[in-house]
Amino acid sequence: MSNLARCLGFQERNGEAEQLYRQVLEIRRRVLAVDHPDLAETLGEFAEFLEKMGRCAEAEPICREACSILSTRLPEGHRLRSLNASRLGGILCGLGRYSEAEPLLIHSYEALRDEPGLADHERKEILERIVRLYESWDAAEPGNAYATKAQAYRASLDQAKAE
Repeated sequence: MSNLARCLGFQERNGEAEQLYRQVLEIRRRVLAVDHPDLAETLGEFAEFLEKMGRCAEAEPICREACSILSTRLPEGHRLRSLNASRLGGILCGLGRYSEAEPLLIHSYEALRDEPGLADHERKEILERIVRLYESWDAAEPGNAYATKAQAYRASLDQAKAE
């Protein structure tokens, strides 16, 4: 069901995707422990879906719950912990909280940059979040070298897209 919700989201069938994500979460909350990593994974995916729909205020507590679960259940540097920290950084960026987003995004990128199990689309999404952070921050506070940082990460993103 989670995979189907994700696919529906990719197809921009957002109403169906959201309904299915909510069903999956209801089932997982009913049958799994409150700190189960599978619950956290679905929470993170749903938060990312909400972020992409521009609903960052709604996505933030959901993503924070996922991060909290994963921080207690998985070791530092684990792929899922870093992916969810990146998601949270993207959400905070969407809320205009750039100084909070930056360390999450940069740390996640550095932790996952050479991760062999990371899917290409995940690597690109992480870089896209960093580029979006610095471009948005530069628009909000011009003249602070954020545009230069955006260009550097844009080059990495362009290279990842070419591979």
